[in-house]
Amino acid sequence: MANIPGFSKFKGYIVSACDGSIIDLPNVTLTREEFPVGDENLLKEKRIRARVSCLLDVHSKHILTAKIVETTINEVDLAIEHLENLKQRLNITKLITIYDRGYPSIELMAKTIDLNSKFLIRLPKNVFRHLIKQMKTNDEIIKINLTNNRLSHFDDENLKEKARKMGRLEIRIALVDIGKNEPEILATNLTSEEFSTEDLKELYGKRWAVETGFDRLKNLIEIEDFSGIRRTIIEQDFHAHIFVYNLAMTIKNHAENNITRIPRNKDEKIIYQSNFAKITGNIYLFLFDLIFETQTKREQIIDFIVKEASKELIQYKENQYNNKERKTPDVYNKHPGNKKKKTH
Repeated sequence: MANIPGFSKFKGYIVSACDGSIIDLPNVTLTREEFPVGDENLLKEKRIRARVSCLLDVHSKHILTAKIVETTINEVDLAIEHLENLKQRLNITKLITIYDRGYPSIELMAKTIDLNSKFLIRLPKNVFRHLIKQMKTNDEIIKINLTNNRLSHFDDENLKEKARKMGRLEIRIALVDIGKNEPEILATNLTSEEFSTEDLKELYGKRWAVETGFDRLKNLIEIEDFSGIRRTIIEQDFHAHIFVYNLAMTIKNHAENNITRIPRNKDEKIIYQSNFAKITGNIYLFLFDLIFETQTKREQIIDFIVKEASKELIQYKENQYNNKERKTPDVYNKHPGNKKKKTH
């Protein structure tokens, strides 16, 4: 994994972020049957939606693994599936995965530890509150008893048995100030020797890359645009959209590596970016040729798109860019995920 081009590191670790979103599907009977909503009595009254889950590399912005499923499947199970998927392809022992407040799951923590990987999870205020109240500093190890009640929520029987023998889970809790009234609570298995509290704060800030990724998927890639109503077609279209997104991001990164423009005012810190929307448009314009033409022709098309991407640049002052990256909400996800596992 360390030798794969495109991955950059934070203290020797590749950093990823996992999140999910709800999207609309064709509202027809066949799609309803193949993507059940979970309540047959209300079936005809509900719009048909699916859950999309992605794990993204926060530096290259590439989506490493993604899945589309019915909304009755919870996000924690999908996060665990992503880790299992990556384990088959990459060395995840030097991988940190960042999660937001929708993933406060003991099973996810235990599974990540069992895989010898790393996690950083922002916790809701009520999770482990009694243990956190007993903390004497803003960065300590808490010990979570793996009671039968907590283990009853595990789906993985092998993991449940390992956890039962373990007896308790030791998790590092860091309280970090991000400019709000109350500090945020971060749970991790990263050690204080490797990562300070400030390092964890910086790490969590990188999670915004997945928010930006979903915004691009919905508004530029148009991931809700399906060519058919059957599950197989919907899944094919979904993965085709992920392919286009990753191809566009590869071209964007490559084009930006070749940017030589410098600001007129040398004292200004300007960030230049290629236009993702323009790149995506050109990919769709040449998509047939990119798939079916000869390798020489495909390379010529890619070179053309890269050159075009290097010409039409968007520029930000450094502070404007940082604010933009951090404040890109998933404004079109008006339907928050359901069936999320809770920590008990």
